[in-house]
This record gives sequence, structure tokens and C-alpha cells, in this order.
Amino acid sequence: MRIGAAVAGPEQRVVPLPDGDELVILDTESGAEQRVANPAHSAEKQRRLVAAEEFIQRRVEAVVSVPLTFCPTSHARAKQAGIRFISVPAGTTWDQVKARSARYAAGAQESLPEDELFHH
Repeated sequence: MRIGAAVAGPEQRVVPLPDGDELVILDTESGAEQRVANPAHSAEKQRRLVAAEEFIQRRVEAVVSVPLTFCPTSHARAKQAGIRFISVPAGTTWDQVKARSARYAAGAQESLPEDELFHH
């Protein structure tokens, strides 16, 4: 499974989509990892949707999500594209995600709870 996340800072913490310096994609079967600049950084509006669209274009199957990662619009678009969601607590690092990637991939959900979405 191809899982993705927005990450930031020296500890590479998983952060909401518009806050990540990079988007990271991990193929849980091969272990291959890809990092791309987060296009949401330069977007002036709909930043969560811009990042979600990047994941869709890169064929990500599940997005690792801390609270407020998605807004209702980006969440709906990701669901429409067949993306699943891996909910983790704030403060989770990318290294922690990689160490548990098989378990996280197996437990990916079809949607996030409404109270984890960012509302404008």
C-alpha cells in the first residue's frame, strides 16, 4: 500500500496537510520512500485540497492524518478518489509511522470522524 503524510520540522512530525514542508510517500511493500515539496505551501487558498490532489496524482492509497489534517472539502475529494485514512495522535513522527506501517495500512479507515476535520 502507498501511504502518505505531510511532515515538518527536524523531528519530521506528521502535521495537517497545509503545514508540512514535504509530502512523504511510503510503499509499504517495497519500503521505497518518495519525498516531494508540499504544493500547499505556495497555494493561496484551498491549501488542504491542493495537498490532497497531489496525493491523488501520486496514487497514494491512504493518508496518515493527525487531527485537522483535512477539511470537509479535501476529505470528500480524497474519499471520492478512494483514499483511506490512518488516524494518528498529534506529535506522531514519520519514523514512528514507518515502524508501524504494515499495521497502519491494514487498519486504514474509509473516513475520518467529523471532529478531526478542520472547519474554516
